[in-house]
Amino acid sequence: MENISLLDLPVELLHKIFYYVNASTTFRSLRYVCKQFYVMTNTVSVFRLNSDSIKESDYRFISRIIQPDMIRSLILFGGYSDRSQIEYFLSHFKIDQFTQLHSLLIHDIFDSELKKILEHIASLPLETLSIGSRRRSWDYIKMLSLILPAIAKLNLRKLFLKEFDFNISLTSWSIIQCPIKHLTIDECKNVNYRIILSHLPHLKIFIMRHCINNDDDNNQQTSFSDHHTSEKPSGKKARSIVVK
Repeated sequence: MENISLLDLPVELLHKIFYYVNASTTFRSLRYVCKQFYVMTNTVSVFRLNSDSIKESDYRFISRIIQPDMIRSLILFGGYSDRSQIEYFLSHFKIDQFTQLHSLLIHDIFDSELKKILEHIASLPLETLSIGSRRRSWDYIKMLSLILPAIAKLNLRKLFLKEFDFNISLTSWSIIQCPIKHLTIDECKNVNYRIILSHLPHLKIFIMRHCINNDDDNNQQTSFSDHHTSEKPSGKKARSIVVK
């Protein structure tokens, strides 16, 4: 059987492999394996940043190599330390420099860092946005009040809001005008998921991990769910609602 080298793989497949390697390893190690890897890392379009394993000095090094306008997907993990190292990322990169960014995943960062990011994404061609945090310091009501106005300025197709409490009033969803087709959330009262659906007319897939039924709303919830999963209004596709 003929031996196949890693370098025999298509560039696109190698980029997929690089996706699972942290940015620090990619640019400090893989980059210097050989000339081919050196060239390939210059054209990486997915920047995976796990702040738990990147030092501040790495950011200075990476910022001299990365071309923000080449990045299509940005993944930021803040980690669980008292100080999220995404602060270092924000000190070396400006989010609005990622002019080709189509996908942004933000997880376990501080409120102040998320606010800085949200303030500068309006001009980006984002199609997918994922936000979540398991930090106890998060004020979910406050963060939703920041996230929803930012989303309203985007042309999103997919939205993932993880570890958020949706058992609160969601009247602020009325400002959403972007054509979201896929929404994933965690826990939500049935009265609130009706509010969400009523303000997202383009939604085709709605996934929530747990739906809390109020006794007073059981009959109403059932008829509403049946309407949106079974009936097909003229010229429109039926919605798919999944409760995990």
